Amino acid sequence: MGSPFDVEQQLAELWRAASTDEQPVLRACSMNLVVVCDDGERELAATTELVGRIAETVPGRALVVGPPRPNGADALDVYVSAHCHRGAGGAQVCSEQVTIEPSCSTLDRVPGTILQLLVEDLPVYTWWRRRGLDGEPLFDPLAGLSDTWVLNSTGTTRPQPHLESLRALAAREPWPGCVVDLAWVSLEPWRDAIASFFDNPAVRPALGGITRIAISTGGPAAACGATVAGAYLAGWIASRVGLHPEGAVWRREDGGAVALSLSAVSDLEPGEVSAVTIESEHNDARVVFEARSTAARDCVSLVVSAGAHHLPSRRIRLPQFDTAALACGVVQQTGRDAIFESALSAAARIV
Repeated sequence: MGSPFDVEQQLAELWRAASTDEQPVLRACSMNLVVVCDDGERELAATTELVGRIAETVPGRALVVGPPRPNGADALDVYVSAHCHRGAGGAQVCSEQVTIEPSCSTLDRVPGTILQLLVEDLPVYTWWRRRGLDGEPLFDPLAGLSDTWVLNSTGTTRPQPHLESLRALAAREPWPGCVVDLAWVSLEPWRDAIASFFDNPAVRPALGGITRIAISTGGPAAACGATVAGAYLAGWIASRVGLHPEGAVWRREDGGAVALSLSAVSDLEPGEVSAVTIESEHNDARVVFEARSTAARDCVSLVVSAGAHHLPSRRIRLPQFDTAALACGVVQQTGRDAIFESALSAAARIV
């Protein structure tokens, strides 16, 4: 590996070679995107493809850390490349990618290398694609460099310690950054659908008498049956309506008990939601709000019943977003998400 100055020279030469008088290249940079790859032979190629997708929406400098090589001796290899697309008016717009390939023995040099290659005065988004947080040598130093820490907890096999580690990071002082979990972002259509139950002022008072919440989702589950998606939805509901944990029981602000039932569905993909049911006692009647996924998984069916009475059912289409589309939305946002942090705090106590 050469010095960071050598890398900057390589990038400058890359742009000079790509640009001509007839076809100039617009070198665009609005952010730093640090991406830490997971292990696996195809991970670096898959990550580079995702970075290219993001660059089409938000151009920037991507610093991609490849999987550490166990037999790489003291090598720390660095390569430069570009992602280009046609912008407005046909101009070619290009973003930079610097790929860092460490060996297991040179991981400690990665944070310093990244620090010297960051573009000054631009936000730093770190996308952590590795499976866990605890025990990872790059976790703490890269978190300290980041304005926004991005990860996807959907398939984590240990929801309980993972969400607790994430909660601790979000609450870390004096770190000014914020945490974004794509597992949470992907649940936005379901949160919107559930919230729409209470757009009707006639049923809104039922929020104060919740007696039971049942959520079924796909993915690896904790001993209590909670997946990351299930814990996030339960934590979001609890934090929005003022439920408080008291041992294994959740209580309303008036002291009433709320039963929480979380279950994992084996034939669902991690992160998919099967059903969310909220039961309440209001005006001496049992009110049930049920949101259930359709067989095709493309819509959610919403049903409200009060005693023997049923309101007309509704269907809401669920938009489909892949990982790259979710990440594109994240890197266009700044600042902390207070609703997410409240839901995360509650979710970490649920599991």
